[in-house]
Amino acid sequence: GGSLLLIRVADLADVNRDLGRDTTDRALRTLADVLRGWPHDGALAGRLNGADFALALPASNPTAHEFATRVASALRSALSGNGDRFVVHLGAALWSHGAGPSAGALLARADQALARAEGLAPFAAEVDAEAGDAMAAGEQGWHRDLQDALAERRARLAEYVVLDRGGAVSHLECPLRVQL
Repeated sequence: GGSLLLIRVADLADVNRDLGRDTTDRALRTLADVLRGWPHDGALAGRLNGADFALALPASNPTAHEFATRVASALRSALSGNGDRFVVHLGAALWSHGAGPSAGALLARADQALARAEGLAPFAAEVDAEAGDAMAAGEQGWHRDLQDALAERRARLAEYVVLDRGGAVSHLECPLRVQL
């Protein structure tokens, strides 16, 4: 058993047109190098098609949530030299030896998680809801997620002026947005 992670380059055709083929190819090689060099025994990496890559880890390695978060962070760092145009999203799912799911079902679950991530911020990582990743839930999971988001600067404090009926400043609304 283990974790399967799907990585998709957002809008690859547009990125290729905007950045140029050479720059896009260098970014794709950088992405592939990060996946190929993943520092866990038994990791397997591959390119599924033009925009999609996969990375699989055996069960003895981090939970699916930790795995996806670490890979997202590593890719964000490695690809930062390409500005904000080269973006990836990640989706993860777990499998157990002998307990399923089938390869098709596993890919479908990881792809569903990837589709949810694509609706979020750049370099977002989502884990299959059926994964049973216990560390991603509860107080410990929230604590870890918040610490990771703050450490990786995935938090923004907004500031909105609130005026009273007379037009005078009443107070500031300052919501904190955290990408988990």
